Amino acid sequence: MRTKDVISQLSPCDNDFSDPNLQTIGDARRKGPVYCSNVGPCEQRSEREGISCVRRIGHQMAGFVIERTKGGETRSQALSLEVQNYLDSGPDGKFWTFRNGKWTIVNNKRQAMGDISSFAEQVIG
Repeated sequence: MRTKDVISQLSPCDNDFSDPNLQTIGDARRKGPVYCSNVGPCEQRSEREGISCVRRIGHQMAGFVIERTKGGETRSQALSLEVQNYLDSGPDGKFWTFRNGKWTIVNNKRQAMGDISSFAEQVIG
């Protein structure tokens, strides 16, 4: 499991959290940036069109999950609570999702929630 420091200091836009060898800041420095395949379209369209990224949200959620586990909750409990918190209070709208090998846009947070929680799990490691 990655530490909260590693998670908070690395970005999902230029780090490959699917790499099990990415465990420290030093690992990220040695590997160098690994840019998300959607960086260009994301930078061009997200703010203008109000599209959120499931990887950015999942990355943030991973940090919250780690904090909850320090308080005694299991990882599964913590993730379930964070998912529910996001469904209850997170913004709705459009979301970039990566499905079937390509980036697409879904139109509400319920459709994006599985992708968000899956990426949070991947970030935690």
